[in-house]
Amino acid sequence: MGLRDTPIEDASGVDRIAGKPPSLPNAKTKPSAMRQNHANQARGQPSSKGTPSCQRCVTAGRVCDLSLSQPRARPSLANQIESQANAIQLHAVAEKDRLLIDHRILTEPNRILSIFKDQAQWDMFHAFLFTNHQTGTLPINALSAMTPMIAQQEVAVREICCAVGAAGVAFTNPNSDPVADQKQYQLSLVYYNRAVQAIRGAEITTNTLLTVALASILFITYDMIRGDMQTAYVHFDYCDRIIKSYFEKRCEEAGVPLAQIQLSTFESAVFEIFQRLTTYPWVLELGLDGSKVEHKIRKKCEGDLHRHRLREMPQFFVDLPQALMWWDVTQHHLFHHHDFMDSCEETGPEGISSTNTAWKESLAILQQWHNGFLPLLQTARQRQDDDPRPYPSACVLEALYVETLAGLHLRHHPDTNVLPNARSIYFDMIKTARTMQQQWNPANGFLSLDNTIVRPLIFVLLKCRDAAVRQAVEELVLEINEGSQLARLLLVMMSMDRNSKLPQKLRNVERALGWYLTSCGCNSGLSSAL
Repeated sequence: MGLRDTPIEDASGVDRIAGKPPSLPNAKTKPSAMRQNHANQARGQPSSKGTPSCQRCVTAGRVCDLSLSQPRARPSLANQIESQANAIQLHAVAEKDRLLIDHRILTEPNRILSIFKDQAQWDMFHAFLFTNHQTGTLPINALSAMTPMIAQQEVAVREICCAVGAAGVAFTNPNSDPVADQKQYQLSLVYYNRAVQAIRGAEITTNTLLTVALASILFITYDMIRGDMQTAYVHFDYCDRIIKSYFEKRCEEAGVPLAQIQLSTFESAVFEIFQRLTTYPWVLELGLDGSKVEHKIRKKCEGDLHRHRLREMPQFFVDLPQALMWWDVTQHHLFHHHDFMDSCEETGPEGISSTNTAWKESLAILQQWHNGFLPLLQTARQRQDDDPRPYPSACVLEALYVETLAGLHLRHHPDTNVLPNARSIYFDMIKTARTMQQQWNPANGFLSLDNTIVRPLIFVLLKCRDAAVRQAVEELVLEINEGSQLARLLLVMMSMDRNSKLPQKLRNVERALGWYLTSCGCNSGLSSAL
């Protein structure tokens, strides 16, 4: 029995009530009645139209007190104007209702929506989609982008997605009250337990291991949102064992190393996020008040689990996603295979020789990546007027390259007086963000504003401590805070004194944003604030 469930088409779940359509208020006389009136007039009999007596009075031989043939009173001009105004208002309300998007589950028969148990579950899944949105100007996390599609088929993934959505509403919504937060938290625990039960009740095979690994990463996300870091590390250790076991079995079945196996898109995305989380430090605080907290996962690279070899790196990268993928590979080799040599540095001539070798090899690897990336950076810079969106992503990778280069200088030549600096790159990102803010269309919604403009500015604040750069970021955020809730929260966190303690919800927001940047690859293995 696998993790997948079979959607059930339930006609009774459709909340559209079928009924007899009401008759039109201005319906014309039926054809049979019209023919009868014409026949009466042909025989010289009066038509039934305008008869001053009802049928009951005709039978009793009486005359109606109310004559239907009396002329109707003509409405006054004021009444006509009022009636027309009411009709216009009703038409406007009806048009507004028609244009509103109905997010209710099963407003019409739908196979995908039928897999959700009730409206609340769909609402929480929709909240997860909102926070998981991957379009913008930062590098894209491929596994997060495909998670909603996988959740349609896998019960455990769907349930933990709903738990993450409910936890986000409970722990990161600054405008909710404690009663509503507690209710959402309890709801998130329901989905959390359902996901655990789905995993425990499934038969673990090679095919289902990858789904369990994805669910484990989502469990980490859930723990990060609510601030339970100890449980998050436990889930990561479990995820580590599951992913290693999966790829080791793939190698055993194929009889070749991992580098020679053709991986699917899902397998590649899982491997890349695992490599990223074992290479880059986890950002727990953004340093918006001037400080920064990171957690480095000290995992050794064991065995032959390498998807790519440095000698296979292309001379030039095709696009930014390929450059990001090879950046992860470069950082992995620097952190796990070259830069560790200084930790066992020996004294004497042999120790100096070993340090020089590590320095030269690390610099050569880093320069090899940068040579392949440089044409993409130049192209994105030249096409800013036509499409400014790719340039911030290219600037992120360039800033990470400069940060890593400076880290290598500090590690191998600590007496260096001048270090590479990414200050000009951050100013370019701020300038591009201002251009996009001026071109931004409010019809696109505040989510587009957050992902396109605000999140790259958060990356700048995370990486840069220069006072002029941070001041430029604050000025731009002040201009856009009316249209973005994230920008308003950012201003509040930046205005907090370093010695003061952030409110718990703002701390949760900060940690969630740090996890978002970490999972997108917006970091380096040799992290240092420039």
